[in-house]
Amino acid sequence: MRDRGTDRLRWGVGLLALSAILACAPIGTAEAETLKEALAATYKFNPKLDAARATLRAVDEEVPRALSGYRPTVTGNADTSFERTTVRPPPLGGSTSDSNPRGYSVGLVQPLFRGFRVVNTVAEAEATVRAGRETLRNTEQAVLLEAA
Repeated sequence: MRDRGTDRLRWGVGLLALSAILACAPIGTAEAETLKEALAATYKFNPKLDAARATLRAVDEEVPRALSGYRPTVTGNADTSFERTTVRPPPLGGSTSDSNPRGYSVGLVQPLFRGFRVVNTVAEAEATVRAGRETLRNTEQAVLLEAA
């Protein structure tokens, strides 16, 4: 058998707790975002997408590096020295001469054919970029599906 005093006490404590919760709750209307807004926020701020974009930027840097194989190679060299020569023949008393020889050189090498290495390296880098774009697209699809 139930005790009415205990039930009233429980009812009163529950009512007091509910009123305390409602008093602390902010008064205002609840707002929900649309599906379009939620997907836009996900696309803009998701860390998985940021990481995938950073990876694609790193892969994109390989194409200019591969294209550099077509560029010429320029080298330069410079040297200098100091030389003093003293000649003393017995009857003339001797002579001294100083010289400061210098040398400079610049070289330019433009290979015409490197055995298809540069062509294949560029093709490989471009294919890697295309694969990276598809990986980013798959990541975008997965993240947006999770958000939906």
